[in-house]
Amino acid sequence: MRKIFILRAILQLMLVFLVIGAVGMLIFIPVILFNSEGDLPFRISGNIIDVNSVFGKVVVVIAGITYLLYVYAVFLLKKTIDLFIKRLLFDDEVIKKLNLIGKIFVAVALMINIPAFFSSVFFNQHIDFNLTSYYSDSMLFNVAIGLFFMILSEVFKIAKNLKEENELTV
Repeated sequence: MRKIFILRAILQLMLVFLVIGAVGMLIFIPVILFNSEGDLPFRISGNIIDVNSVFGKVVVVIAGITYLLYVYAVFLLKKTIDLFIKRLLFDDEVIKKLNLIGKIFVAVALMINIPAFFSSVFFNQHIDFNLTSYYSDSMLFNVAIGLFFMILSEVFKIAKNLKEENELTV
């Protein structure tokens, strides 16, 4: 059971750094969007983005929204772990949170990789779409993690129903 406390501590530490990054991002993105004079270098998924173009500004906004969604998913995961520590395993709240975490991870994977693909075509004039990377920033990995959380939600829902049926039988 000690592993769950380690996981909660890691998630709390992640949240501190993610929130600091989110605050910085919320300050920095308006500067990028409304500063047409400067030539700030901006890189998303290895692609240099021209933030003076409309497409570049859209990509920056999408990246900001994606980051905030990711912070929210980590927050939900920490809240779910807190419910596990309270031994509320088959609670409706846990099931909803696991499903929402999965949906957010899939959305984040798509929201960051689709604009990255189009920005490589638009800004770098070449097609750069890589599905074979096996690391934590890989689109396939993030979609798989999202689907895993959604499946885990369904497993918990089935287990909850079986538990309720078992309690009615006794």
